[in-house]
Amino acid sequence: MRNKVNLSLSTKILASFIFAVVLVFAIMSVFIVKTVKANMYNSEKEKAGIILDSISSEIGMSLFLGLTGEAAGKVKELLKNPNVLSVRISLSDGTVIGRFDSDGKESFDGAIVVKKDISDSVNGQKQASIELLYSNKNYLELIDNFQSATLKFLLIAVVIFTLNLLFIKYLLYPLSVIASKMREYSPGKKVEFDIVENDNEIGSIISSFKAMQENIDIYSEKVMQKERELFNQSKLKSMADMINAVAHHWRQPLAGIGALLEDLKFAYRYGELDEAYLEKSVSESRILLSSMSKTIDNFRYFFMATDENEKFGIEGVVKEVCAAFEMQYAASGIELEYGGDDFLLSGQKELLKEVLVNLLSNSKDAIEDKKTKEPTLRGRIRIWMSAAEKSVICLDNGGGISDENLDRVLEPYFTTKGQGKGVGMGLFMSKCIIENMGGTLKISNTIDGLSAKIKF
Repeated sequence: MRNKVNLSLSTKILASFIFAVVLVFAIMSVFIVKTVKANMYNSEKEKAGIILDSISSEIGMSLFLGLTGEAAGKVKELLKNPNVLSVRISLSDGTVIGRFDSDGKESFDGAIVVKKDISDSVNGQKQASIELLYSNKNYLELIDNFQSATLKFLLIAVVIFTLNLLFIKYLLYPLSVIASKMREYSPGKKVEFDIVENDNEIGSIISSFKAMQENIDIYSEKVMQKERELFNQSKLKSMADMINAVAHHWRQPLAGIGALLEDLKFAYRYGELDEAYLEKSVSESRILLSSMSKTIDNFRYFFMATDENEKFGIEGVVKEVCAAFEMQYAASGIELEYGGDDFLLSGQKELLKEVLVNLLSNSKDAIEDKKTKEPTLRGRIRIWMSAAEKSVICLDNGGGISDENLDRVLEPYFTTKGQGKGVGMGLFMSKCIIENMGGTLKISNTIDGLSAKIKF
């Protein structure tokens, strides 16, 4: 993993500015030095050319008159100039009639070479050519001086810019301190600055931050107070929801026990109460009472996470739940049946029973509501188990629910029932229980009712 280098803003500005300045000066220096060297070289070459021009006419006249020795002597006179290193005169046929080198002067290496042709003044034909080697000593000294001056200027400029940027860094130092202090800040923690608040931009930033800090602290205290109030309200509401949910789950078993007691009363009245009938009623009552006694534990398991899972067959759970409500539903004119294939599950069996009780309870309520409009309706609830899909489907003919409510039935505290008939937690808790077992709960409408599909 690459190591990240975090540089301060002032350091980044300093580094980038110095780099930019050095780069610009380097480019400018190369360009200027190159230009100045060319100009200086051309200047020295022009000086050498002027020297040749000064005697070219005299040499041409001497050669025209056949005075070769006199021409050579005039060429030799050029050596009196300290910058002339060597002079050579050649005729048009290439014959060298004179070459004169200076004594005690520097080497010819790097000398400036200048050549001039001499023509006949009458016919314009080339008579001879003069080649002069001019010393580059002055040129080299000028270049050295210029380069030295340029380097000094560059160094001075870099120093000036560096000092200037260091001063900028000094000016920006309070901002880095402020940034560091801001990183340390959290609501409730007072941040103090060691920087003197002047009447400038830095002072304005510090003052603004202090004001913001005070406002945040005040707001945070208000939020915390509000959260405490909401928490206390939530605890009370949770207790009320718990009581309402328990009451909702007890409603069906209590209604079943009430129906069994009514049946016993009528059986006794008409002399149909025998030992077998009584035993069956007592057995069903025990099942219902057992379901009620387990409700509190089931709610405790729901609100308190547990890993105590068990393996069980789905058919046994469905059969037990249907048996508990068979007589009650029959008395209400509702046909309750189940079928399909058994398969194994891993989870909390008692919580799954609560899910099925919720589904059956909702189906019974929907059918009874529909019966108020259709008294002749024969209610029907069917539970079908599929080992291939590993699913359980609860179907009823209670008429279903509206499309706008269908997407909300699994939300907490949502109910379509009247006042006092539900708190809107049953299906939400059922959904949570099934999801904790690794399954899904889907509610959808059918032709004449509702479908609740549990898939594991």
